[in-house]
Amino acid sequence: MKIEKITCALLSVGLLACMALPVQAKSTSTKQQSASAGAADTSGAPALACATGLVADADTGQIYYQKDMHNRMYPASITKILTALVSVENGDPSDVITVPQDVTQAQGSSVANIALVPGDTITMEQLEYTMFLASANDSAIAIADHIGGSVSGFVDMMNQKATALGAKDSHFSTPNGLPDPNNYTSAYDMALITRAAAQNPTLMRYFSARSFTLPVSALRKGAQSFTTLHKMMKKTAYYDADVEAGKTGWETMSGNTLVTVAQKNGRTLIAVVLDGANSEAIYGDTRHLLDYAFAQPADPTADKLETPQVKAEATAAVAANPSRQAAKMQSSSGARWSVPTEMLAVTCLGLLICTVVALVCWRVRRRGFLD
Repeated sequence: MKIEKITCALLSVGLLACMALPVQAKSTSTKQQSASAGAADTSGAPALACATGLVADADTGQIYYQKDMHNRMYPASITKILTALVSVENGDPSDVITVPQDVTQAQGSSVANIALVPGDTITMEQLEYTMFLASANDSAIAIADHIGGSVSGFVDMMNQKATALGAKDSHFSTPNGLPDPNNYTSAYDMALITRAAAQNPTLMRYFSARSFTLPVSALRKGAQSFTTLHKMMKKTAYYDADVEAGKTGWETMSGNTLVTVAQKNGRTLIAVVLDGANSEAIYGDTRHLLDYAFAQPADPTADKLETPQVKAEATAAVAANPSRQAAKMQSSSGARWSVPTEMLAVTCLGLLICTVVALVCWRVRRRGFLD
């Protein structure tokens, strides 16, 4: 009986070793991940006056700060960043376009436009420049008709592109952002779209332009000169030498909106603010976001802008060289990879103890010491 009690005790020790140690390893791993995720310094994080906003790294996708970044909002004229992206990817700057009749729907004293004349000719590049610098709504219509065959056809292309980039909070119904309850987005989605725009050299020519002169044409008797509407890109109280590109927006449903791309010390940041009450709100918030983010270190555990195309490329890389990618993942993931290893080791130890105990019991029984 004494030997039987000893045997049961040994079995209990083995089973407890199998169960307790893996749980402790998992708990340790969770604590390590939580500590790492909270490592960023948020003591100087900006308090935004705008309803929503974020600032992210254009290269890594790291989000340094955000406020309600997935709230659906009206974008107004920053919609034109997506219009430019779709048109640049599907057209040519030298394309000569005959101005369509429906541009007149985006003209009038209360609407930003360059008074395009139906039947006149203009190049795609000229339309892009005026769409950014004058926020010309009629230029956006002319681009949409040329690239999509119609405004509705182009809008379909816009939504397809937004979805491909990973946008989930958006639906676009106009190429220019004029008031429409079905034309909405989020700060997160606009950052995704702007990130793609910032990676396109042709688009960045227009996005970063400070001034442009539209020459005369057959139906356009005088040249027209334009300067950027983004106040951080020209000599104003809000000027910032680090700001490389940007687009403004405003309409009654959206309030003031602003997208900004800035470069400093080899880093490129994207700031998006939506629904600001006035210039001070959007430019003040943007300055606070950029100053804060440029002062922060890279954090691999932070939330990121996620584009499915990037994920697909990563998956293809793993398939092409699985051993190298697996080794890279194991070396960079830290505690998460230690848990399965510890569990395996403890399980083997428990099985070994149980096997030894069973063998001892069998030998003892054979010698007649147990009933």
